Amino acid sequence: MNRRITVGGVVATLPLFAACLGPARETETVFHRDIAPIIFAQCTPCHRQGGGAPFPLETYRQVRKRGRDIVDVTESGYMPPWQPTAGFGRFRGERRLEAGQKKRLSDWFAAGMPAGDPAEAPPAPEFAGGWQLGVPDLEVAMIESFVLPATGIDEIRNFVIPIPLERRAWVRAVELLPGNPAVIHHAVLKIDRTGVSRRLDLDDPAPGFAGMAMGNAESPDGHQLVWAPGTTPDLGDSRLAWPAMPGSDLVLQLHMVPSGREEQVHARIGFHFTDREPELRPFDLLLEDVSLDIPPGDDAYLAEDRLELPMPITVLSLFPHAHYLGKQMEVYADLPGGERRWLLKIENWDFNWQGAYRFVEPLALPAGTTLHMRYRFDNSVGNLANPSYPPRRVIGGNRSTDEMATLALQVVTDSEEDKQRLYTLQFLRRLERNPDDAVAHYNLGVVAAQAGDLQRAADYYGRAISLDPADPGFRFFLANVRYRQRRFDEALALYGETLRLDPGRVEAHLIRGWLLEQNGDPGAAAAEYRSALARAPGFEDARAALQRVEQE
Repeated sequence: MNRRITVGGVVATLPLFAACLGPARETETVFHRDIAPIIFAQCTPCHRQGGGAPFPLETYRQVRKRGRDIVDVTESGYMPPWQPTAGFGRFRGERRLEAGQKKRLSDWFAAGMPAGDPAEAPPAPEFAGGWQLGVPDLEVAMIESFVLPATGIDEIRNFVIPIPLERRAWVRAVELLPGNPAVIHHAVLKIDRTGVSRRLDLDDPAPGFAGMAMGNAESPDGHQLVWAPGTTPDLGDSRLAWPAMPGSDLVLQLHMVPSGREEQVHARIGFHFTDREPELRPFDLLLEDVSLDIPPGDDAYLAEDRLELPMPITVLSLFPHAHYLGKQMEVYADLPGGERRWLLKIENWDFNWQGAYRFVEPLALPAGTTLHMRYRFDNSVGNLANPSYPPRRVIGGNRSTDEMATLALQVVTDSEEDKQRLYTLQFLRRLERNPDDAVAHYNLGVVAAQAGDLQRAADYYGRAISLDPADPGFRFFLANVRYRQRRFDEALALYGETLRLDPGRVEAHLIRGWLLEQNGDPGAAAAEYRSALARAPGFEDARAALQRVEQE
């Protein structure tokens, strides 16, 4: 490629690379001094070998090759991917370019994309083994690869991955390496302490189990563990670490898109631990509209929910969620004095770039504040993301062709009592909408048990069992309540039922062994301890119990 210049009225043609030779003037925009810091910070974390983007941007030559495209997508705001509107909440890790940075890119391209002096370049980012956060303390991976067919509809599957721990660990951060990012639309990671996900996996002949519902898996302490192309992992705050327990499973939900050829998917997950017990134990506060019924042709369907806070809270992060018809999102708080405080605004929702957003400064909201969630949906032909043509009626549901309108806020309260009250309030709201919500009954049982109201907890757990008899976790927690009530025969039977549904629940083997010892059956107790150790060789409580029985 050549460039035409005029010297003294004579047209001359010089190779473009001539503009890149020689020392850069202070006023000239050059790659190594001016552009590399932008690219390395905002682009390279994804645009690298093994990253989530389709091509690398790690060197001058790679960036120069894409110069025109880079200017176009940054000026339009399409890249870097960042959905929240400026001025409606400040979040950590924002990937929004300032006007001056966009101008710098444009000026550099207009000047012929000169390289400048390599000595002025910042250090290129390094990714040890592909990890942005560095080598993890614990790495786990899918038990077996999943083969994504070449054609067909999007595939959403949940892969159950045991977490090999011998004792409780405090997790500060989690990072996902998707393995084949070109076919991964997004990923969600949750923790299942109930064993239900294992049963769902066993019932499905393919690796993992299908669907957007993730069994009993939960976001640990309200931490929304979400990955999408463009996501920058955060090392987090040790004060907010969450507990990973022996016997727990990581449930990895992958939304995969066929590429036209058969693809292997094998994701890895890295855990970063801290020795420091957390100072705060946050949890999820959920707003949602479950009555979605969007007629075809409606380009401004409104979904909303609101909640008046009976106590003060502090909001740490939020995770808005909708599918392909989502168009606009507004989240705000009306304070008791009349002030409106914005938490989030997204003017052009894109399902491809969903993510969780953590505030730079936690947001304190007083008692009497009303939280509002207002989402608009576009079910018209004008919505290019609409998966149906012509548009069809769309209702709420867990399939990607259904719709959802949810908002998960990670919050902390001033006291444990306030936490339990707010936790109870949100699950009572769920029961008002659906009295047969087994998970809501279970969670209300958890709150009651923590408060010491054991009979009320037993009633909630019993109702959950009647609504979902195949869930081993409900029986396990009811067994714990009966144990605390000293109703040992009932507890022994319930632990046995739990293990029939989920033989891998090592805590049930341990406590059942204790009860059998009390009943004068050391042989049966030893068998339970051995079963626990067969599944968790580092389970020291079971090993100590077995040694005690064998020595008697």
